[in-house]
Amino acid sequence: MMEMFSHCIVREVVSDIQKHGCFAIIVDVTQDVSGREQESICLRHVNSDLYVHEEFVGIYEIPATTSESIAGRVFDVLTRFALPLSNLRAQTYDGAANMSGHYTGCHARVRQCQPLTLNFHCTSYSSNLVMQNAVISSQLVRNALQWTNELSVLMNRSGKYRGMFRAICVPNESESLHPSAIKPLFPTRWLCRLPAIQSALDNYSTILLSLKEMADVGVTEFATKYTGF
Repeated sequence: MMEMFSHCIVREVVSDIQKHGCFAIIVDVTQDVSGREQESICLRHVNSDLYVHEEFVGIYEIPATTSESIAGRVFDVLTRFALPLSNLRAQTYDGAANMSGHYTGCHARVRQCQPLTLNFHCTSYSSNLVMQNAVISSQLVRNALQWTNELSVLMNRSGKYRGMFRAICVPNESESLHPSAIKPLFPTRWLCRLPAIQSALDNYSTILLSLKEMADVGVTEFATKYTGF
C-alpha cells in the first residue's frame, strides 16, 4: 500500500516537471545500517508562478560508490521517469571526488552527456566545512566535541556501560537520562550536532558518575575517558 502511495506521488511530481520543462538534480550517497550503499535523488524545478520546488523521488541501491555507478543510477532514474537529459540544467553534490571531480566525478560524467548542466557545491555541506575549520582553531572546543563523539561510540559498543548508566539514572526521571539520548556527532550533518551536545550537557553528572564507576571496576579504557571528561 505504501509503495502504491509513493508511486502515485512520484508520478505527480514527474508530471509537473515534464510540464514545466527544465529541471536540476540533487544527489547524495550514504550507507544504510546494514552497510549497503544507497543513492538519494531529488529533483528541483520551477513552476509557472516561479516557485521553486525540490522533490525527493527515491533512494536507490548502488553496487559501488564510484562515479560511474552514481552517474549510471542518475541516468537510469531519469530514463524511467521519462525526463529527457536535454532538459537537465543543473546538478548539486557534496565535495567528494567521486561526486564533484572535474574529470572523472559524477558531475563530469553527467556533463559529458549534457554540457549545459551547471555544477553547484551543496551549500549545507559547505557550511559544515566552514564550521569544522572554525572549530579546530580552538583546542578546547575541538577536544570537547571529540570526547562527546567518543562517549557515543563507547555507549553503543559497551552493553555493560549502558547497563551501569541506566542503573545510575534516577527512576522516573526525564527521558533524556536514557542511554539512547547520548547521540553521535555526525561529521557531515552540522544540524545534528546541537542535540548531541545538548544531551551530553544535560546528562553530564550522570555521565561522569557512570564513567567513574566503570573506571573503578578496573576498565582502563573507561578510566581514560573519565579523565578526559
